[in-house]
Amino acid sequence: MNKYAVFGSPIAHSKSPQIHNYLFEQLGINSYYTRIISDNSIHAIDLAKKLNLSGFNATMPLKKALFAEINSVDEISKKAEAVNTVLIDNPLRGFNTDIYGIINSLKGIDLGSKRIAVLGAGAAAETALIALAESNSKNIGLYNRTENNKQKLLEKYSDLSSISTNDFSDFDIIISTIPDLDSTINEIKDEQIILNADYIYQSKFSNCKNYISGLHWLINQALPAFELFSNQKLTKDFSVDIMSMLEKSHNTNTIYLIGFMGSGKSKLGLELSKKLDTEFIDLDLFIESKESMKISYIFEKYGEDYFRNLELRYLKELDGFTGIIACGGGIITNPYSCQIIKNNGFRIYIYSKSTDCFERTKQDNSRPLRKDFDGFEKLYNSRIDKYFANSDLIVDNSSDFDKTINDIEKEIKIIYEK
Repeated sequence: MNKYAVFGSPIAHSKSPQIHNYLFEQLGINSYYTRIISDNSIHAIDLAKKLNLSGFNATMPLKKALFAEINSVDEISKKAEAVNTVLIDNPLRGFNTDIYGIINSLKGIDLGSKRIAVLGAGAAAETALIALAESNSKNIGLYNRTENNKQKLLEKYSDLSSISTNDFSDFDIIISTIPDLDSTINEIKDEQIILNADYIYQSKFSNCKNYISGLHWLINQALPAFELFSNQKLTKDFSVDIMSMLEKSHNTNTIYLIGFMGSGKSKLGLELSKKLDTEFIDLDLFIESKESMKISYIFEKYGEDYFRNLELRYLKELDGFTGIIACGGGIITNPYSCQIIKNNGFRIYIYSKSTDCFERTKQDNSRPLRKDFDGFEKLYNSRIDKYFANSDLIVDNSSDFDKTINDIEKEIKIIYEK
């Protein structure tokens, strides 16, 4: 199995995994794509290598920083000084497919004859400027609330004009890369086209005749990234099918924490439940309470297969639970249990190095599968791909516990808002 992910912070809102996993499934490619929390480019590259990824995407705040870390990049990345797609070769290779999100979302429009306003002055706005230049657009204005970042782009792109008012009525096309579009523009004309990069929150303009949502931008940048990952050219247009798939909702009332023994699931789950004022269940303790037996005794007397069936039964019993469940380390070895947690909630894989997991469990004699380190590491290595393939989000719990808590708390709040 080849492994891919999108890095960023926040990242739980990203729909990139749905797009890539849909395409992997449709084309019969044995690969899986997930989300990983990271706000540091060096950490992202290091973790990608530890998890043995074949490639990854990056969103804010990593695109500019990754460009500085990767020596081999394509021409668009050089122009944007930003990378959103990385192939893990030797050396790493960086690409920027964001311009296709813009160009293909505005396909069929003669951009050279239009007056275009770009809202924002960050990485996405600069990508829009490059995409418009590639499309021979000549009449472009730039708007941003703060003058400093806008001035940098005005100096870099001499053909740009500065927009100092929020009256955009004279523009044919508005490309928004800002989070506060609705408070920036009061109204638009029927003939005006709006391309909004933000696909998380629904704009008041979303029902307008010529409104293009950020999902189009997302899909159109994801497709060339997928071609880079899979090393094959898509011969079918999957855009409509993907858009339909993305509009379907998924239950996220239950947050499942998965990971190897000693990764920190129980400790993190308990602390998160306090911070989020929600219910928490440690599944192993729940089973022990229901069965009036310790897990170690169940393993010793009845064996692991018996315990996995118990685990499955109590997972089913907890169907409809709202809150956080810390799962046992071996839950991903039962495909039926995997299907339940996939269907019933949002799965967060707590990643920790094998040495850290072993050290954290050295005083715990209740774990039936923890013996010598060689056996421990062999079990760890046999499961790591299964954790990855059963995750919706990965968090690295290798160092700062408080930061890990804060990162997950922020992401869960996003999940509950969806």
